[in-house]
Amino acid sequence: MRRPQSFPVIPSRDEILNLINAIQNKKHKAIFSLLYGSGLRVSEVASLKIGDICSKTMRVRVDNAKHNTNRYTILSDESLLALRDYFRTEFVNKSYSPCDWLFPGMDENQHIHVKTIKNTMIKLKTKMKMDSRVSTHTLRHCFATHSLEDGIQPVLIQQMLGHKNFQTSSAYLHMTSKSFMGVKSPLDSDRVE
Repeated sequence: MRRPQSFPVIPSRDEILNLINAIQNKKHKAIFSLLYGSGLRVSEVASLKIGDICSKTMRVRVDNAKHNTNRYTILSDESLLALRDYFRTEFVNKSYSPCDWLFPGMDENQHIHVKTIKNTMIKLKTKMKMDSRVSTHTLRHCFATHSLEDGIQPVLIQQMLGHKNFQTSSAYLHMTSKSFMGVKSPLDSDRVE
């Protein structure tokens, strides 16, 4: 028996930007900018290495993602600014290599824990009075939905998200705002008299 499909909550672009702009911690701001700006899973952003970010090509390399796949996704200008701001404070007096964790945890030899990022989202959404169903994964859904609304081809979104099956990516078509897609209700059409 198939479970009924439920669609995730998709906050507006302004709500997501307000959420990111409300973050004071530079590390968290960089993390959440990457979650939304690159469409990363929380586990993917947590395990990024310094060398996975390429400002020359504006790409993020995602190694050992779901199903042991590797891919590239885009690096947004805003994410790069947040990363540079974070990097200046976190790595200023430290020696580092491209193989080091971009977001180290309490133990420098480990990356930040996924639960830390998820708990940060819980605090943020409560502070911002957002829908209780909003999660870190919501930012990935918003990346896909808002990209579709901007006219990005679904096949490119599939590649950036690392979906093996196109049907997984095409589900976002149902979540887009019809007003952004140029669809007009017959009730609103010009009437011929």
